[in-house]
Amino acid sequence: MAGFRPGKAVALLLKGIILFVIWGVIAFCVWKYLGGEWRLVGDVTAYDREADWYLAEFPWLDPPLEEGVHIRGRAVVADVTEGAVLPLTFELPDDITPSSPDEVGTVIQIERFLEETGAYDDDTPAYRQNALVRIVDLGYECVIGEAFIQGGEPPDEKPKKGPGLGEPPDDQIPALVAELPRLTLDGNRVLAGAPEASARGGLPGGRRTSAFATTPQFASGEARGGGAHAASGRAGAARKPKAADLTARLVEGMTPRDVGTVLGDPASHSTIGSGEREVKRYTWRLPDGSTLTCSFRADTLQKWEVE
Repeated sequence: MAGFRPGKAVALLLKGIILFVIWGVIAFCVWKYLGGEWRLVGDVTAYDREADWYLAEFPWLDPPLEEGVHIRGRAVVADVTEGAVLPLTFELPDDITPSSPDEVGTVIQIERFLEETGAYDDDTPAYRQNALVRIVDLGYECVIGEAFIQGGEPPDEKPKKGPGLGEPPDDQIPALVAELPRLTLDGNRVLAGAPEASARGGLPGGRRTSAFATTPQFASGEARGGGAHAASGRAGAARKPKAADLTARLVEGMTPRDVGTVLGDPASHSTIGSGEREVKRYTWRLPDGSTLTCSFRADTLQKWEVE
């Protein structure tokens, strides 16, 4: 025991404890990071089979809801400019974050626009990234509200490559929808477990000022701010609903107005015969290029065909 030094043993013990703690913290951080990344990728992938539907171009609900905008069931966030379901879905308030596609009753669609705010010394443009946020109620299969949000100012110094882009406004979306009233998937107007959101936003039937307008805020093609134009992306035919998706919503007995709520304004209409034999034919041009013709007798839908 002559060579035993208590001080050295204590120092080695302390060193071991410190190394254990450091490596433990590193391992925990790596586990949390990779676990979060894998969870998000996996979760977004789980919604790919419904992506075309989430990214579809829906008509506006007409007439608009008197009680304002709501969230039905749980929601996904879909970027219609880039054509993708976003991991931002999992940053929404807990009570509307889905765990499977079966829970989704609302799509929060983002359409992006670039607003030119100036230029750098070499004439490279500087842009603010803005967006229209649309709330799509999949129960109605219509847009029920829209809000315009602005992104951050572009950087003061020109980037090494490309134009100057401010931060996108995506981080505003969770707070934007947090106060909206909730509906269950089957349309019940009270959703247990969301008292805080309901208290802030009210329940349907109780009017409250909302960031969302229940009618389009901009005419088709109208600028969303000075020098604004559509951001580039993969939006287009790939995200349009197919004829079968649209005709699946038609039911015998619907009125022309009911069908118009689903499909928008008809391209043309005509009347055949008179009196009890009078038949009104309305024609819609569908997003996939086909033509849908609906025949109504006494203002009730009798049959339809797609060409």
